[in-house]
Amino acid sequence: MHNYMTSIHAICIVSKYLSPSDVHKIELGTGEKLGLFFQWIAAFFAGFIIGFVYGWKLTLVILAVSPLLVICGIVMSKVG
Repeated sequence: MHNYMTSIHAICIVSKYLSPSDVHKIELGTGEKLGLFFQWIAAFFAGFIIGFVYGWKLTLVILAVSPLLVICGIVMSKVG
């Protein structure tokens, strides 16, 4: 019970010093972006699991080529 009350007290202290504009900035920074991040990560891992189940040889080839694709993506983002 002590830990619960301490965390509630800490939340109350933090919320006391946040203005509505600060809360809005936090929401803009994490709101939709955080959800999309988890959605894309889950889709990435689900794709690899499905790939290993149905075609493990092709999935291993894709894993071997993935670093090259990442490097090309980084280069393209710097050029564009």
